[in-house]
Amino acid sequence: DGPPLGFVKKINRTPDEFAGDAAIRLGLRFPLINSLKIEQLDIAATADVTNFTQQKAALGQDITDGKLALKVDQRGAELNGTVTLAGAAAVVRVTRNFLANAATLGQVKAKTTLDANARRALGFDFAHYLDGRLPVDLTLTDQRGGRSDLLLDLVLSDAALSIPEIEWSKATGVPGTAQIRLALVDDRPTAITQFRASAADLDVQGSATFAGDGRTIRRVQLDRAKAGLNDVRGSYERGDGSIAIDLTGDSINVGPLLRDKSPPQATRPRLQIKADLARVYLGPERTMDRVLVEGVRGVDRWEALSLQALVGNADARNVGISLREENGRQRLDASAADGGALLKVLDVTPNVVGGKIEVNGNSDPSQPENPIIGSVHMTEFRVVNAPILAKVLSVALLTGIGDALRGEGITFERLDANYVFRDPVLEIKDAQSSGPAIGITARGNIDIGAETIDLEGTLVPAYAINSLVGQIPLIGDILVGGKGSGLFAANYRVSGTTADPKVSINPLSTIAPGFLRKLFNIFDGGTSPTGNEPRPDLGTPSGAPGTLR
Repeated sequence: DGPPLGFVKKINRTPDEFAGDAAIRLGLRFPLINSLKIEQLDIAATADVTNFTQQKAALGQDITDGKLALKVDQRGAELNGTVTLAGAAAVVRVTRNFLANAATLGQVKAKTTLDANARRALGFDFAHYLDGRLPVDLTLTDQRGGRSDLLLDLVLSDAALSIPEIEWSKATGVPGTAQIRLALVDDRPTAITQFRASAADLDVQGSATFAGDGRTIRRVQLDRAKAGLNDVRGSYERGDGSIAIDLTGDSINVGPLLRDKSPPQATRPRLQIKADLARVYLGPERTMDRVLVEGVRGVDRWEALSLQALVGNADARNVGISLREENGRQRLDASAADGGALLKVLDVTPNVVGGKIEVNGNSDPSQPENPIIGSVHMTEFRVVNAPILAKVLSVALLTGIGDALRGEGITFERLDANYVFRDPVLEIKDAQSSGPAIGITARGNIDIGAETIDLEGTLVPAYAINSLVGQIPLIGDILVGGKGSGLFAANYRVSGTTADPKVSINPLSTIAPGFLRKLFNIFDGGTSPTGNEPRPDLGTPSGAPGTLR
């Protein structure tokens, strides 16, 4: 490294970073003249190096146990041999070009196999996604102007891979390869000019660019991304406090995201999303087709969302959902031509068939937790094999209607309900549903997060005939007890877990005229849900604010 040669400085190192034992052969050739110039001096050296070490050789890790053969002359240097880095043995070949007009300054080639400990030491701890041995073939080429090109070839056959975010995995022994090519300036990554991976049904290809820090991914371009139920292409771009996602393709699986119960991050970035997808998987056997989505999610809630999709056996898009800001409030409007199919896809219930549904609501910042308050209207639908309703009918001894529920289902002509949603608690107010065989009212709470229910209401069998009495002037109101009730009816209560709730029926209310039914309800400590009296305190709903997050 001494003047005038400075060979170690040419590779941006200092002599005290290196140590080892060497057997050196040195050759000098020069003309015997007084005015000898450096360019007239030929120097050639070879060395066999053992016990070689180099401090902070790569990613902060030292090279040890090196056994190398070195050749150096004025044109360049070449080094071949084996070393140990982060506990992993590697075969290396290093070349350096000292010529002033050379376009390529040098190249490093290395082959190694990284286990979990080595990956962790090098800062590539992918334990959540990768388990097993990972053979790596690395080529780093240095150009003039501080530019470098890094090529990584990976063999995935001996590794088990898992991407839980998209429900994809590959077992050990299944063939697979990956390749990553990075562009660097002054040893700082500026772009992934190409990445690709292929293993089992995984097929991914694209590129990416880094922010100025060389660590943060600024933009990802997906030319192809196939894995499991996912087959998309698009882009991801991160700005200062924002993320923009644009996707198109045949299908995407968002089920794992919907099942993620982790609370929103306090500092999550603003998100803009746009997607045009042939199919969206929300869960097993739950899909939307021909989906168009465009939305903006702020730091704490969705500010705007527009969705159009096809659900069920239709020829055109039959679902529309709109969420937008109006005068400082969230406004929700949703409709579906096949309400039962939509409720099944959204995992609300699989027990409703057909029906047109409309849902409307507004957030109310004046109330605690800023809930969404609105209404639900549904017409011409059937309920089939609904476990909670079946339990209510069984306790009420309405076995005939219960048999219909297990068959073709119970027909309802309409449903009208008001609700207050404080995520994750849904409070139902003044719900009424009626059909030829039965009429039902309901009010109470459903805690979606805790999967518990606390509802009470009135059950009116033979509703089409029974409720006719209520249409008789004056006498009808006295006998029936108000809208949604009948001459023969029962008060019910459902409470407990949604999987196995407890059902109680007030036995006296089944034989009492409507105006007396609320009096008999004192035996279970409640009040008639059709009256205006305060209902029993069901507890203060817990959870995050009711805005859509």
